[in-house]
Amino acid sequence: MRTFVINLDKAEERWSFYRDQDGIERWSATSFEEITVSDPTIPKMISFHNLSMREHLCKLGAFKSHYNLWRYIAQSKLDGVLILEDDADQCNPLPDESILPTDGITYFGGYTSHLHVTKGPKKCESFVDGINKLPSDYRMLMLMSYYIPTWQVAQKLVNNVESYNRWRAIDCMIYDFKGFTTNVYYPGCYKERPVESQIRKKKKKFSNEFYEVVKG
Repeated sequence: MRTFVINLDKAEERWSFYRDQDGIERWSATSFEEITVSDPTIPKMISFHNLSMREHLCKLGAFKSHYNLWRYIAQSKLDGVLILEDDADQCNPLPDESILPTDGITYFGGYTSHLHVTKGPKKCESFVDGINKLPSDYRMLMLMSYYIPTWQVAQKLVNNVESYNRWRAIDCMIYDFKGFTTNVYYPGCYKERPVESQIRKKKKKFSNEFYEVVKG
């Protein structure tokens, strides 16, 4: 399983958590500071009116980080790719790749939410040990840890992004994508490290291996 960790160039302490782990490659994340005021994608991203421009650009940077990695996977024709954000902390062994669905993505971490994300987290009681389909009345929030089985699935992710005129936060938007399945491995293999968020500095709750949000 080829593993990429999405990490900002300046976030050296976060990268140090993974640096000495075998088989992990660093993917340079897009910083809000790299996005110029003339960037045509700035107005494409939809944000709440009370979100600061810095937070808006951070959200756009996170979007571009995942999207650019998907493009790389598709263009390089890579199969069996695990994508981690740099606050993912492994808490359970990864399953054998042979049992993972090949027709869509599989989450190894994050948390479940109401479809209307403003209503907050929503615990899924129907998960059983192993592989589950994400129920249609839930969103999975956070792209902290997920598996792309084939480059063709990565290409479908790219195609979906490019079919939209406006964008939302990438973890919310992926719920509406078409052409592949969305799966959840339970309990999760990764939980969120309780480190300061690079987007929301006041964040006090973090996801666990049961796809819940708990106090750090």
